Amino acid sequence: MTTWLKSLLAVILLTVGNFAYAQDVQRRSGAAGPDRHRAPRQSAVLPGRVPAESRGLAFPLLATGAPVRLEAELRLDGKVIMSEQLVARADVRVVHLFAQGAGHFGALRDQDARNPGRVQLRILLDGKPVFDSSLTEFDAKYPTDPATSGPRPRNVATKSACSDNCDLYYQDCISWCDPRGNECANCNDQYNNCMASCPTCNDWVEVSRTRIGREWTGSSSYFGVSYCHYKEYYLVEQANAAGCYPNRTVCDTDTDTIFEGFNWGTPGESRCCQANDPEFYCGGDITTC
Repeated sequence: MTTWLKSLLAVILLTVGNFAYAQDVQRRSGAAGPDRHRAPRQSAVLPGRVPAESRGLAFPLLATGAPVRLEAELRLDGKVIMSEQLVARADVRVVHLFAQGAGHFGALRDQDARNPGRVQLRILLDGKPVFDSSLTEFDAKYPTDPATSGPRPRNVATKSACSDNCDLYYQDCISWCDPRGNECANCNDQYNNCMASCPTCNDWVEVSRTRIGREWTGSSSYFGVSYCHYKEYYLVEQANAAGCYPNRTVCDTDTDTIFEGFNWGTPGESRCCQANDPEFYCGGDITTC
């Protein structure tokens, strides 16, 4: 009986000791158990701890000798799409706003550049507004590291049906995406892919062409079949695919080969250039181009 009581007492002491040890480890490591009733903490900005690839918008702070509270919101067409509150310690000189949304700034900057004032940024410092203007104005006042500015689309026209459709899709995507997953991050990728498919200011399409000259360049004969060879000169009207510029006229040249007949000999210029036959026409303006 005494042995059984000693064994039971040993088990109890071992269990209590393990529990106390676990509590002590948790307390020393700073870990805390889940508390569903605990209010969320404000983010504290720690110097030198912001990853370079997700710095967001760099905003400088004046030395005040005391912690400061910042509030920032980013609006697209008047609708708040990002907001943030944080507290910066007294020794912090630069805070990086919206670091988690840094991947969106390439698309947002492009939209604000093509539609000035479309993207607005408001920053409060200890409850007082210190900046309230466009994202473009913020970048001009507080230059951003180009390495963290995000991807930029190609030189797409300011106003075009294609870019407008990309803008609408992005706005709809960012309005309904779930920030807890990858949906919002995908909005930026989809926007850049959309803009990449749009025509650029460097893309031109042919509207019409007019032949202004033609010259004979030689002849050939293959197994009794003769051909005449020509170089043709054209004035070509082109339209800018993205609507950046008015139509333009450029020179172009082409080659042409015409069947002359069945002849074991090679036809000369006189047979390939016949004034009364449009098919074998030679002449016109061959110097402009």
